Amino acid sequence: MKRGLSKGFVIVGTVSVITLSSFGATQTNSKQIFDSKAVTDFGRRIILSGECAGRSDLPHISTHFPGTVNVVTETFCPGEEVTVKTTLSRKGWWIFRTSVTKSKSGFANVRLSVAMACKWQSGMAPIEYIVESLHTDSSGSRGITRAHSFLKC
Repeated sequence: MKRGLSKGFVIVGTVSVITLSSFGATQTNSKQIFDSKAVTDFGRRIILSGECAGRSDLPHISTHFPGTVNVVTETFCPGEEVTVKTTLSRKGWWIFRTSVTKSKSGFANVRLSVAMACKWQSGMAPIEYIVESLHTDSSGSRGITRAHSFLKC
């Protein structure tokens, strides 16, 4: 009886290693698509299907509009219609959040910028800003990217 259980655990362990190796290879391919913005955080980049991918930048203080926090997301798929829907949220007191949501569709490559006012004041702890994007291609493949930053404006 004990021998049977040991073999079962070995098989499960082997399957897990194979699955993780496949996942790592997928992430490597995404760097080839967006090589100008190399990302090491797996949650910020996703492969949809074939050459189709999506990515989200970290929320950051805007250099174009002082006093705002900005995030850029992108969905890329050669020869297909693509859509990206992005929500930028700011954690608030207790459970309350302030959010801004935008979406955009287009052909082959869609880039979307979402911004909101920064509420940080001197003496406060950094505020957490969270981005979540849904990337969709015309074949029906979908994926979500997420990122967050703690910012002082």
